[in-house]
Amino acid sequence: MRTWLRNHPRAITLTWAYVWLVFTLFPIADALAQPPGWHRWCALATCALFIGAIVRSWLVYPAMPPNEYRAPVGFFATLAVICACQFTFVVFGSVQNMQMLVFAAAVIGMQLAPAQFLYGAAALVGFLAAESAWLIWRMGRIAPSSPSP
Repeated sequence: MRTWLRNHPRAITLTWAYVWLVFTLFPIADALAQPPGWHRWCALATCALFIGAIVRSWLVYPAMPPNEYRAPVGFFATLAVICACQFTFVVFGSVQNMQMLVFAAAVIGMQLAPAQFLYGAAALVGFLAAESAWLIWRMGRIAPSSPSP
């Protein structure tokens, strides 16, 4: 077993990362709860794209890279796909799917070099703030207005 792990250094990282994919059942359940038709298929396609981006991230890019490593543009494109899919889950699914942003946080935390980490974390916090502001705006539009005293 040790020889196999030495020959396949990503095995432990991939196993650790893929176990968390069980949480994609939440947006998949939301997608399956949609009425039959194009809306359901778009939601399921978004789930597949999200899972594909997560798998790509862990297969292609190194985990815990050294400080001198610079993530390529493809890494940030994959991260953008993860965030866009997560936002789509929230818009067309439910607000509980906001928890899917933890996948983007894991990618940033585990796959960006320390020199780039703060930029990635700041971008993620900015995305989270924008998404939260949008949700507050949306809930304010949906919530019934309270009667005046």
